[in-house]
Amino acid sequence: MKPLKEDGNLAYMAEITERDVEKLAELARIRISDPQRKRKLVEDLKNILGYFEELKNVDTEGVKPDVGGGLREDVVRKDEVTDSFVEQRLKEEFPASEGGFLKTPPVFE
Repeated sequence: MKPLKEDGNLAYMAEITERDVEKLAELARIRISDPQRKRKLVEDLKNILGYFEELKNVDTEGVKPDVGGGLREDVVRKDEVTDSFVEQRLKEEFPASEGGFLKTPPVFE
């Protein structure tokens, strides 16, 4: 990929070569031995990068920045200590307990 200077910002063209695909494959630890498949990947990556070039032309004036895209509230319950019926039942059904802890046979003797 060839870096370009564009108004002081570093941008990338949708120019990608087979050598770039080979380097990406090496980094991803995948083998691409079929030359036809390699050429297809080059074309696919050029198309993908081309879509990003198109996005540069989208007018975003007046659009507020946003991150996420989901609900803006915490949907997870608060982490509070409560009495647990399951914990009490487990202690009752366990063969031995001591000081509120479940007692198991020793692993190492």
